[in-house]
Amino acid sequence: MAVDRFEYVGWIVDHRLPAEDIDAEWPVAFVVTAPFAEAARDWGDTLTKARFPPGHTLEFSWSLVVPITESTTPGIEAMAIVAYGHLAADEDIGW
Repeated sequence: MAVDRFEYVGWIVDHRLPAEDIDAEWPVAFVVTAPFAEAARDWGDTLTKARFPPGHTLEFSWSLVVPITESTTPGIEAMAIVAYGHLAADEDIGW
């Protein structure tokens, strides 16, 4: 089965902070290698949500994936790369 690379972006909101606080929401981004886009997005979502601490006030708002060949993100070649199914450590994905 062929594996492709996808840029994963998820959006997190911290409800402890006022909505106007610039730290109240932020993106997470890394590259996922997976057989298809839906698998890349599911795995990116899994990795992102796994980092929420117990009793958190964080909300996983949304996510998307874009095939690397269609990405316009500057510096994408420097993004962390995670294989589908690999339980990456925080430092592996830049957290």
